[in-house]
Amino acid sequence: MTIGAGWWAGSLKTLMKDNFANVGAAPVPSPDGKTNGTIAYTWAWGVNSKSKHQKEAWKFLEWMNSKEAKDGMTAEGNFLLDAFNSISTRQSDLNSAKMQEKLKSDPIIKTFTDALGYAKEEQSPAVGSEVQDILYKQIESMWTDQQTAADALSKAHSQIEAKLGEQ
Repeated sequence: MTIGAGWWAGSLKTLMKDNFANVGAAPVPSPDGKTNGTIAYTWAWGVNSKSKHQKEAWKFLEWMNSKEAKDGMTAEGNFLLDAFNSISTRQSDLNSAKMQEKLKSDPIIKTFTDALGYAKEEQSPAVGSEVQDILYKQIESMWTDQQTAADALSKAHSQIEAKLGEQ
């Protein structure tokens, strides 16, 4: 078992070929087993403040994210679905016939779409990437039997508190 993003399924399908049939997805369980919980993140686009073509860039981003391009979806929605097997959180994209058909035929992407109803946004404090590194290192050390789960949790907690206290 691993916890990952929905777009990872496309990479796994390419790498695993026929063995991908053995891959599935399930909601992340909560510690008490009674509730669901997961994080949601999104793609962020911006325009460089030094760009010579800021106005054009903003017009492009507006078009990409707000105008229906094909199949009842925005260009961004089509791009995410076709390139990454990932979902747009834009309601008009989610309601499109193309997305509804995809949800009927792909149980992995449906699992991630269902999670939108309870997912919390990923917090990104100034030291967010450093906090993630602490978590990943402690989880890996637990998975590789270098320490117990309780010790990994305790170390992660104290290291994250110290990191956040530096701000």
